[in-house]
Amino acid sequence: MAQTHYPLRLLAEDIVGQIGSKDYVSEILAVYYWVIGHVRYANDPRTIELVRSPREVLTRLKANVSRLRSGWRPSLDCLPEDTLLLKKGFEFCRLADLQAGDQIWGLDRWSTVEATIYKGVLPVDAIRLNNGSTFFATADHQAYVEICPKHTDRCACSAAERTRTRMRIGALQKGMVLTQPRRLPFGSQEMERDRAYVEGLYISDGWSQKTSFCISGKDGFPKQKQKQEVAEICARFGIQTKNYEKFLYVADKEWTLRMQRMGSHAPEKHALSIDLGEGAAAGLLRGIMADSGANAHGSGRTFTSTSHLLTLQTRMLHKMFGVNCSERYIPHHGGLGKNPIWRLGVRGARDFALKQLRIKAIDRAVADVPVYDLQTDDHYVYLPQADVTVSNCDDIVALLVALFMIIGREVRILTVAFKNAFYNGKRQFQHVYVQVREPRTLQWIVLDPVAAESTGEMLGRIKAVKIWAVA
Repeated sequence: MAQTHYPLRLLAEDIVGQIGSKDYVSEILAVYYWVIGHVRYANDPRTIELVRSPREVLTRLKANVSRLRSGWRPSLDCLPEDTLLLKKGFEFCRLADLQAGDQIWGLDRWSTVEATIYKGVLPVDAIRLNNGSTFFATADHQAYVEICPKHTDRCACSAAERTRTRMRIGALQKGMVLTQPRRLPFGSQEMERDRAYVEGLYISDGWSQKTSFCISGKDGFPKQKQKQEVAEICARFGIQTKNYEKFLYVADKEWTLRMQRMGSHAPEKHALSIDLGEGAAAGLLRGIMADSGANAHGSGRTFTSTSHLLTLQTRMLHKMFGVNCSERYIPHHGGLGKNPIWRLGVRGARDFALKQLRIKAIDRAVADVPVYDLQTDDHYVYLPQADVTVSNCDDIVALLVALFMIIGREVRILTVAFKNAFYNGKRQFQHVYVQVREPRTLQWIVLDPVAAESTGEMLGRIKAVKIWAVA
């Protein structure tokens, strides 16, 4: 993908520049083979067939012919550069900082990043969800929508009863159900469960001195129990402690240095890593949640922090155990502290199945921001800040059409069906390819980067076809 920043017009001229005058077949094949050689085709994600609407492609291309000829790239599927993604190792990474070969969480596995492409400054929509989160994307980006084939209105049918389809952000509507992972995997690092628990307590309710750290807990109150637990754990580790009325003093220089790396003040607090096995993850989460309170409605707990990173880590730890969280960001909370707070509502077991991830509201074109394309090997991209999985950006058909338009060839898009499948009375198409007209013979040449050498076999399986002319 080294040519991803190359102006499209110059690219087309370079591809056909060494071909003789009016050697139209060679020009067409040169463009086709360049795309095959430089743009990796990503297979459709498991359990879903994806066909971008040719009407959307054509509308966009026709409206921008002059811009195409000056170097504009046709794909506008983009996410803001500051979008956080979850890298393998459970680190949060800005989209702009990703590299090809990195692995990020998609839907049910780690997806490999094939390319990231800077697309400039573009308007983005804000999609607000019923879990309190918001994510941003351009109107042409793709999201996964869980559609119930039995009902046309809002229903409580489970994800297993729904059909997943890919839809433009610009076509999303309030009340639609979006796709999210059922859970995250546990990590690879091993840590003694009780040690992880103490570190969680320090993050949520502790502080450090030069060579010691302290865990809060006032005698005669509920937190006295956590002081006693820590004292017993430290005794097993051979670590000296001393009990005070309001806290427990732990004298261990090496462990204190590790605690200090987790932050000295509440807005800085975070776990050094959440890439933990199940036991350690459970211990760390138990300690972090020790200072949480009961939810006002339903079962579960409410976690509050002035640390954004800690809030994200806590949300991911819960997700490892298959528990979803709602989120509230409160910039002005009226308390004594001056820092904004993040509040997680941790759903209890009885609430989990009742809550679909729905769109609460959509605000169109809220801002113009720097954006990037992202391509993964399975189309799935998890956005941890919103707990939603969206699609990557991949449109090889639009690139082929744009290049042929630039060199003046007549082109059309064909969508085909290999089976008689219908939804709401409309035929569902499973594949898309391009035809280019050779000017001398007026014959249409079939170009299908997916079928490639099997194009003849693919054509023989077609049961229905729809042709979209590009004028």
